[in-house]
Amino acid sequence: MSRGFLSRSRREHDYLWGRLDAVERLIDIVSDAAAMEDALGKTDIRVLKRDAFRAILDTEEHHLQDKDLIARMKSDGW
Repeated sequence: MSRGFLSRSRREHDYLWGRLDAVERLIDIVSDAAAMEDALGKTDIRVLKRDAFRAILDTEEHHLQDKDLIARMKSDGW
């Protein structure tokens, strides 16, 4: 059995990365559909993703115990 499941810090890490991966994938799906409809305009997908990542980090910062995890991600430019 993996000891990762027993570590709250590792569970929080996996949970947070799951949220970040999910929002990235959702933005990719929506932007691909919008591009096919020629509705994307001048939308900068990188900025959209960055803003979504920051919103997730800001929200989760109040709930997760591993504050260093959030701080590391924010220091990476998110």
